[in-house]
Amino acid sequence: MPGFDVQFKFRPNPAAIAKLNGALFRALDETLDIDIQTEAKDRSPYITGMNRRSIGIEVEEVGGRVEGSIFTQSGYGGYLEIGTSKMAAQPYLWPAVESHAPKIFERMRRFL
Repeated sequence: MPGFDVQFKFRPNPAAIAKLNGALFRALDETLDIDIQTEAKDRSPYITGMNRRSIGIEVEEVGGRVEGSIFTQSGYGGYLEIGTSKMAAQPYLWPAVESHAPKIFERMRRFL
């Protein structure tokens, strides 16, 4: 049975990749800072406020990839988020990320 084979070869376009990474970096930084971090702080369980004050963000380009993080430096933020055998979970980071993640792509389109 006769057939054919089709191959596509793409040449990398460094300028386009740099533009995409720049737009993604700005969009991720803005969304983490303005939306996600703010909501995570609002949702964080509050007794002393230490966990709330320790919530931070970081966006960096590593090996051609853009990576963003939201974290807490309180030492117990992860236990609040996922719970323990003696304490129910009180999620505050993941719900903030989940509700604002679509804004990253909306902002990215705006920056392109």
